[in-house]
Amino acid sequence: MTPLEWIYPSPRELWVLPGGGPLREVLRTRIERTEGEYTGAYSISFDGTKITARAHDGDGEHSARSVLRQLAAHEGSECPAFELRDWPRFATRGFMLDISRNRVPTMDSLRNLVGVLSTLRMNHLQLYTEHAFAYRGHEAVWRDASPMTADEIRELDRLCAEHGITLAANQNCFGHLSEWLKHPEYAHLAETHGPYDFYGITRDGPFSLCPTDDRSLALVEDLIGQLRACFSSRMLNIGCDETADVGTGRSRQAVRDRGKGAVYAEFVSKIARVAESHGFEPMFWADIALASPETLDLLPSSLKPLAWGYEPDSPFSDWDAALRGAGRRGWVCPGTSCWRSFAGRTVERRGNLDAATAPDLSFDGILVTAWGDVGHQQQWPITLHALGDAAHAAWHGGANPHPGAASRLLFGSPDLGPWLDELGDADQHIRSDAGDTQPSDTPSVLRNASALFNELYPANPALPPRGSLSQWSECTGRLRLLRESQSRVGELVDDELRWTIEMSLLACRVAIARRSDRADEALVDDLARAEAEYRRLWSLRSRPGGLVRSTAHIDGLARSLEGSHR
Repeated sequence: MTPLEWIYPSPRELWVLPGGGPLREVLRTRIERTEGEYTGAYSISFDGTKITARAHDGDGEHSARSVLRQLAAHEGSECPAFELRDWPRFATRGFMLDISRNRVPTMDSLRNLVGVLSTLRMNHLQLYTEHAFAYRGHEAVWRDASPMTADEIRELDRLCAEHGITLAANQNCFGHLSEWLKHPEYAHLAETHGPYDFYGITRDGPFSLCPTDDRSLALVEDLIGQLRACFSSRMLNIGCDETADVGTGRSRQAVRDRGKGAVYAEFVSKIARVAESHGFEPMFWADIALASPETLDLLPSSLKPLAWGYEPDSPFSDWDAALRGAGRRGWVCPGTSCWRSFAGRTVERRGNLDAATAPDLSFDGILVTAWGDVGHQQQWPITLHALGDAAHAAWHGGANPHPGAASRLLFGSPDLGPWLDELGDADQHIRSDAGDTQPSDTPSVLRNASALFNELYPANPALPPRGSLSQWSECTGRLRLLRESQSRVGELVDDELRWTIEMSLLACRVAIARRSDRADEALVDDLARAEAEYRRLWSLRSRPGGLVRSTAHIDGLARSLEGSHR
């Protein structure tokens, strides 16, 4: 291989020329500014002796520097003469990591993430926050969460700026606030403490702030004001997604009188005005507004919509048309397909990225999301592999056609990427097919979860079990073969992937035991060993605060298995 073949994401235009020579003093290359056709564009050439680099703007300069760092890893190697020109599909190429579902990364992990994002030519980062920031005066909410502190955010902000990355503030300001509203000091702000329908699943509150209570806005203003002092960027994600409980409790009469969309839009507009009064430029998750597009007309034009969808059939085209019809430009937000899984969902991730970055869509930014539902049990290499795939989509549009290229850069192994893709689809035949023996009311396609994870932690326990005995036996065989062929790239990653396979095999054993007359007496003891290893691995990348909450899911599973063997 030549050094050019190591560049990832690959350049759009590359001409290999006659001649060449050894790469020398690559990192001392001066990057000149030049006029260019595309935002974020850069060019690099090598005549066999000297490297010349040019960039259209600051983003292009950071991208050129990233490519030079990749070439510098081959300092002294022979390289053909070349010219390359490159530019991104999206001017904003962002990644959002959930730090509120128990797993808050250590600062070392976050520093490493910044370096990875820079290498992948990503230029935007958000840390999804519900209660995992140490707000002054609200210690009861975050005391046990090992939260990000103001000083840590400032340090991360400086580091991001050095790498050409915008660190945007992120605080959900409407829904997803159970971790606040469950405390007596904040319970009076909740929409409801009773049952409500969460998209087909009955849940009990609290969940959202009551939008008709002025005290809710006072809390939001306090939080946003504290955040402003920590970020050099003016960007703030105010959340406001999935507020399914609005209208079921204290705002019921207002919703009856004015409509749910109007009540929702009024409160979101107030939050946006608070954000702007503190110098922020707010963005929001647009699922509620896009479900009733007339709601878009009730929201401030300055509020940036984020259109999220995590399946291959997510209607990004419809959402894009709705935003254009309302005179708005938004960001598209696909996902890593890692959450509610152990090994990810390869087919769904790649299809989702392809759909979100289709060439006819007019979104002007991309924000790839990595959530942590049910304790954030996916290990970091699973998310990192998906992030490498997403970086290709952010740069070129479409999932990476050569998974080995990303894993060569991220893990030092071109073999690991294809292996991880296979691992992520070990249960794909069960996700996509409920099985011939299943009741007719079982959905034919499993969404937002892998079959392995869903077997242990079903989102909707009322649905029948998924997959036949033969399908689960087939999944077991696939996982055993993958265990035997696992690439070795480094002790920590190897151990994390080994745990991923062992937990997946445990899920198969649970599924088989439930569908047969054979008891698996060793399940509970083996699960206890898996939990012990999970705790050890957690401590190497994550803070201690959320560990008890995360392992509570595993403990609950163990108790249910003990009960089934009595």
